[in-house]
Amino acid sequence: MGAEMRRTELAEGILLLSKLSAYLDELGKDESASWIRKVMHDLQEGPSRKREVEICRDLGESLNNGPGRIPDLYFASLDGKPDISRTNDYLETIRAVRRFARHRVPPWSLFIV
Repeated sequence: MGAEMRRTELAEGILLLSKLSAYLDELGKDESASWIRKVMHDLQEGPSRKREVEICRDLGESLNNGPGRIPDLYFASLDGKPDISRTNDYLETIRAVRRFARHRVPPWSLFIV
């Protein structure tokens, strides 16, 4: 049951990353979208649990202040005018990806060098 649950959680995370990369493509944030697709590909490769933790830790750190940094203030709008429903959906996707990344990384792993 544990392995099946892990695969399900990973699949849900990959779907979230897919949705996030699509939003970034719409917003013209090609570099961030490309980076997110690379992370998604790495997770789809079926990494070992240790490597999965590394990938998710890097994802979480990068979303906050690294090369994949995605500010919460991006508006999900193509014409430059905020679309509240799309913005809320976009922000919720970012938050869900961050929760996914945090959940996949055991607290003790942050201290492993």
